[in-house]
Amino acid sequence: MGYDVPPVPGALLEDLEYTLGPAHARRWLEEAKTTAGRLIHEWDLVPLSVLTGGAESLCVHCRSAEGQELVLKVPASVRGGAAESAALQAWAGDGAPGLVRSDEDSSTMLMEFVGRSSRERWELVEVVDLVRRLHGADSTGHAFGSVADNLERRIRWARTRFETAGAQQQLEDLARAESLLDDLLETPGRTVLLHGDLQVKNLIRSTTLTAIDPMPTLGPEIFDVAFYLAKSGVPDAGPTPVPDACSLRPDLDLDTLMRWTWCLSVLENRPAVERGRVRRQAFIDGLRARFTSA
Repeated sequence: MGYDVPPVPGALLEDLEYTLGPAHARRWLEEAKTTAGRLIHEWDLVPLSVLTGGAESLCVHCRSAEGQELVLKVPASVRGGAAESAALQAWAGDGAPGLVRSDEDSSTMLMEFVGRSSRERWELVEVVDLVRRLHGADSTGHAFGSVADNLERRIRWARTRFETAGAQQQLEDLARAESLLDDLLETPGRTVLLHGDLQVKNLIRSTTLTAIDPMPTLGPEIFDVAFYLAKSGVPDAGPTPVPDACSLRPDLDLDTLMRWTWCLSVLENRPAVERGRVRRQAFIDGLRARFTSA
């Protein structure tokens, strides 16, 4: 088992256990190592290291027989991996790693290695340009799910976090966000192939800014912009990056982008995690009255 797979860092195991549960994570990881080892052998790859940063996959940094640096990614969800593989094909290396080949049975992907995430803050103009490139892809040919599925999953995660922490105000915010999101999903607009998880940890500078680890679905183009702002762009006080984004994307309505960003900030709020907590909570508090009035 685990033929040719380098040692798995403890940080990755911790992330997998948090997402999948301890018992399932360890069982799945052994299966994933077996799959990775088989494909490393079949595809004539040289394994270099197991990468950290993901919570639902095993990613092995490899080198091809020709010397190209690649990533072998075994997803925890075969269905999710199939969607990611289809999205990478649609993006064709513009804004996301190029897909080299895939294994249909396990949805394992072999893709270009575009570098390691530095978690640095990016210029908003670069992020908006990246979103434009991703959203220009042709999404036909695969039955991508709806962004409503993405939101349902995040709402479920948020409710669990808030109930576990006894965070009553956050639960009240979540209820209001759910109501607002129902209305926002009915707002007319262009439907595109979304990255679905656009945040600092999933951005890498290759030749240009590139996004990794998508949760691809079909939905309104405003979603990816708002999600990035909610996760990475809201300041300690005030909504400045939101109008800044609208100045770069004048086709987006300011009030609608503000609502999306507030709702997604609520869904991504993590009272027990220090990183970004004060900044995000200040943003939520500052706009609560505006979005909780009748």
